[in-house]
Amino acid sequence: MSTLQAKYPYYLNNKAVYANEDLEVTDKYTGEVATRCALADPKAIDEGIAGAVRAAEPMAKMPSYEKKAVLEHCVSRFKERFDELAMALCIEAGKPINDAEGEVTRLIDTFQIAAEESTRMHGELQALDISPRAKGYQGMWKRVPIGPCSFISPFNFPLNLAAHKIAPALAVGCPFVMKPASRTPLGRSSWVKFWPRRTCRKAHSQSSPARATVLICLPSMTDLNCYRLLVHPMLAGI
Repeated sequence: MSTLQAKYPYYLNNKAVYANEDLEVTDKYTGEVATRCALADPKAIDEGIAGAVRAAEPMAKMPSYEKKAVLEHCVSRFKERFDELAMALCIEAGKPINDAEGEVTRLIDTFQIAAEESTRMHGELQALDISPRAKGYQGMWKRVPIGPCSFISPFNFPLNLAAHKIAPALAVGCPFVMKPASRTPLGRSSWVKFWPRRTCRKAHSQSSPARATVLICLPSMTDLNCYRLLVHPMLAGI
């Protein structure tokens, strides 16, 4: 049976940070403290946002095949650590094992779909010659990443509702700051570490800008810290 670590970090700009052990994660069946997780303070949140901003341009330049490879790597790792992820859900969310395994399966499906869609971010060519005046005119449009995003996910489906934000962001090339629910932070904290190392370079790295992604998972409990993720002027999407 998979067991929890004694403590979990938050992830800031691709690095695990054991800043503190302030967040107690309880076993919802026993009510006892099962593990502890690091909490992000305002400075860490601001650093995370700044890192996402730095990563916006290099992530936007990532070719489709690289984004697909990142997502497929995640799918592979989720399958390898299936039991670990399911057991974490049982403990932190109090889910029966069948429900927990179903959620991990949905996590895998979501990333697999995103991997497939990452190579289909097409535009469209449109005919504009609807009148004699517009003879010979055409228009075209294409989808482009909007830039750094902030994500806040709830407690009831810790993996699924985070996956529905993160997987599409990776598919289109958007860096992000993720705040998981303080009651269920383990799923996100554990599967961020599965990221392929080749994509986890610093955002300001010039050696391979197309592979510079920023991964940020910051549990935080204060309303003020959540508010920072909602109103920060450098964040393009919520």
